[in-house]
Amino acid sequence: MLTVSAFVFALAASPASMAELVLSSEGARMNGLLYRPAADGPRPLVLLLHGMPGNERNLDLGQAARAAGYNVLFFHPRGMWGSAGRMSFANGLQDVDAVLRWARQPEIARQYGIDPARIALIGHSYGGWLALQTAARQPPAVCAAGLAAWNAGLSGKRFADHPDEKASRAAAYALYAAPEGGMLRTDSAALMEELWTQREAYDYQAQAPALARHPLLLVAATRDSAVSGPAALQPLAAAVRAAGGQADYQELDDDHGFNNQRPALIARVLAWLARDCFR
Repeated sequence: MLTVSAFVFALAASPASMAELVLSSEGARMNGLLYRPAADGPRPLVLLLHGMPGNERNLDLGQAARAAGYNVLFFHPRGMWGSAGRMSFANGLQDVDAVLRWARQPEIARQYGIDPARIALIGHSYGGWLALQTAARQPPAVCAAGLAAWNAGLSGKRFADHPDEKASRAAAYALYAAPEGGMLRTDSAALMEELWTQREAYDYQAQAPALARHPLLLVAATRDSAVSGPAALQPLAAAVRAAGGQADYQELDDDHGFNNQRPALIARVLAWLARDCFR
């Protein structure tokens, strides 16, 4: 049996660290980082996906996951916060796929101590949509957590009956893509068009049968919108369960960014990782 003193010594031999990463998707540079835990040997990988534009990056969750013994990879997709290329929803999905391929390369896994057989996708808002849409195409062992996960397809579907939501979203995208100092390199009108034309394909409710094969966590904020709060996530959990899955659905009395419940949010995600994902 490993004693406490021996365990502390083992961790001290391989202290926690951070690696700055240059990733690539379709030939475009993406900026990222890897939080490495104080542990020897291959460790599970948490891919942490931020929202749009990504002011809330949930790096407190990333640090907590590292302290729990997991590698945590964070990156900015194309056209976001200095990463090259153009931001679009389709490109974002490609970018997550590209990062997963990178992390699964044997030489990369050896270099950074990644266990490519144990991967969790954890995303907030737009990142939650990326996590759910991507997990539906991944092997069943890949876990997915959607934290206030925005349903891009549902958002597009609501445009016809909710012109106020359409106008508000268009104004936000124009702000994010401002020529000087904007957070995103994109075409705001093209984003709105993509939401409308791809509203069926981008509705994560349609992914319920595929998501039923995966360990799944959905955390909704009670004071959130119709496209990322309980009205969006509770039906997905029900559909996953109806398809034979085991969706863990939880609610926190908070706003979209979980600004008042950070410790509770982190505790719930870490408990799910240990219990359902990386058992």
